[in-house]
Amino acid sequence: MSTNIKLRWFVLPSLLVALFLVAIPPAVSWAGQVLVPFRGLENEQERVRQNPNDAAAHPSLGDVFHRQALYQDAIAPHREAIRIRPDYTIALWGLGLSYEKMRPLKRTDKDNSKHRLKKEPPPQPPEEPRPRSGTGSGFFVSRMGYVITNAHVVRSCDKVTVGDNANKQVPAEVVNTDRGKDLALLKLSPLEMASAIQKLGSKGLLRSDDVRLGESVLVAGYPFGDAFSNTIKVTAGIVSATRGAGDDSGQFQLDAAVQPGNSGGPIYDSSGNIVGAVISRLDKLKVAEAIGSMPENVNFGIKASTVRRFLASSGLPSRKSGRTKEKSTEQLAEIAQNQTLMVMCLRRNR
Repeated sequence: MSTNIKLRWFVLPSLLVALFLVAIPPAVSWAGQVLVPFRGLENEQERVRQNPNDAAAHPSLGDVFHRQALYQDAIAPHREAIRIRPDYTIALWGLGLSYEKMRPLKRTDKDNSKHRLKKEPPPQPPEEPRPRSGTGSGFFVSRMGYVITNAHVVRSCDKVTVGDNANKQVPAEVVNTDRGKDLALLKLSPLEMASAIQKLGSKGLLRSDDVRLGESVLVAGYPFGDAFSNTIKVTAGIVSATRGAGDDSGQFQLDAAVQPGNSGGPIYDSSGNIVGAVISRLDKLKVAEAIGSMPENVNFGIKASTVRRFLASSGLPSRKSGRTKEKSTEQLAEIAQNQTLMVMCLRRNR
């Protein structure tokens, strides 16, 4: 009798454990990590193959990779969606989240305790701090090598450089800044760089009158620096309002796509005159928290008249541009290529 009881106590728990193990889904480990491909992967890949120009299809594929913690694989679909639709918020968030997840986590003291018995590597001499750079955009306002950009682009920089791309940069001096207007005037060291604007003639660059409500505009600059490509980029839109945030009369609102790195870049009218400089884009998350709705295509520029007054106060009066002949988008882009520059701010790690 005692032997039967012992067998029951041994057999019953064993059966329960076996049933429990069988009940665990094969796709999940004890830590909750996915062990087999996510069921939607093939469907999303097929959707992308059938609709390669559908911006919405690519972030869905990236989300599948993200669910599997394949953050490196998730980057390409989000980038492709942004290439198709530069202002696609979902893709921008997905790309940023993928990069964020790829960052190495800092080990806590508790985690370090597990590794205390391991042999520590010999101490190494301290490395020279590496410069970390931020990028913006700017544009020529003089054949003498003067460039306009935003003040926040060159704030607290140990060195400022400008050029056609990230690989072709020359030093520039910060001549004057106005934080209130968020404008900065730079001067190139090698004057050869300014020779490119000679193609534009001598009629000036900044338009004489301010923007008009509803008129077409083209924004030029280097959004995201060289993260996607090392070339100038342009986007088109209209003037949405003739005043900026807080009813600022020195600014205006536009719906052309503006991204980090566009700051300080030129805004053109349909004749190739500069009507303003990009200043900022609306912080969608903060506004959404405040009003409960996600705003779209709300960006701001500094009016050309404000830029002219800043140049005059810096001792550099500018002639007004009065081009009236309408130009195609391709012609406007060619003008922008001759005027627009990538501005790089180099800072030492402190």
